[in-house]
Amino acid sequence: MDPVPIPRYVDSQMQVLFWELDEVVPVIALMGAGILTDTLSYMLVVMIIVWKLFGKFKDSNLDGILMHLAYVNGIANLNKRFHPGIERTLET
Repeated sequence: MDPVPIPRYVDSQMQVLFWELDEVVPVIALMGAGILTDTLSYMLVVMIIVWKLFGKFKDSNLDGILMHLAYVNGIANLNKRFHPGIERTLET
């Protein structure tokens, strides 16, 4: 039987230049909020702080922490088989 090569980065986040997509989305959202409220100069400071704190959070945890947190809090399903994580079962 011949070995089958498996790509290393199949489940990786999509890249936007040097950053992963989940790091860029909050920055773009804050930029949009700053444009809409006419406080873009204040939002630039907030964007940098959020970006740095979120980067430290992601670096200090395992890959997939955001999907895990979304599942546990009932925001997203893992797949069709598993119910949302917020639905707890009663053990009797």
